Amino acid sequence: MKKCTVIIGTLLMGLIFLQACGSGDETVSQMVDSSDEQRVERLEDVINDSEVIVKGHFGKYIDKDNMVRNYANPEIPSENTYTEGHIYEFHIEEVYKGEVDSTINVMIPYASEIKVYDENAKYVGNVMNESTEYKKPDPEESNILFLNQTGIKENLYGPGSIPYNIVIDKDESIEFVSKRIEGQLEDNVIVEGDSEQAYIIHEHREDVPADVREEFVVIPDLLKGKTLSDVEELLKK
Repeated sequence: MKKCTVIIGTLLMGLIFLQACGSGDETVSQMVDSSDEQRVERLEDVINDSEVIVKGHFGKYIDKDNMVRNYANPEIPSENTYTEGHIYEFHIEEVYKGEVDSTINVMIPYASEIKVYDENAKYVGNVMNESTEYKKPDPEESNILFLNQTGIKENLYGPGSIPYNIVIDKDESIEFVSKRIEGQLEDNVIVEGDSEQAYIIHEHREDVPADVREEFVVIPDLLKGKTLSDVEELLKK
């Protein structure tokens, strides 16, 4: 079996079938999507994990590709696992770390393909779960991106950490793009007691009826108490 690496930094470790529930004539498969990842504790960790840190804005959409790649040769996509990444132009206004062109291409995580099985462990099809780090880029917004080279092709970068994208509002308030950060959790994120563990139930009712429970750790608010000036000062050290 070919080894694969995930450009976005979190590796899907396995899917566990739970049960199938009947709803009228429809059977809905119940799945668990669990990943093995380390919880980022400090903004400095995101900085250290990133080869390139830049400020600018997104441009036009270019293409999509699999973010999961062959371990030995990242130019080759995985044959077994698919995480859809969307590639956009990114126009740079300031470079805090690394050496890059004035315009680069950035692959952002969009959704992961989940294989669905019935109660007899028979494969019945695939569904796509939108990434907790996905937000459609707005060319009118400014962003600070924490990136690494993907190795897929020249001038193509992907997230250096999770989270990886700070959005700067017109009033210079800042926040990381993520549905699972303390203080900005989405309504559908369910936290388990007082722990760092949480999950989202993705309900699919089209071609392949399935409920997929996506499990993850809640990320602390890495920007709590920090202004844009504070972050830029830290990045320029």
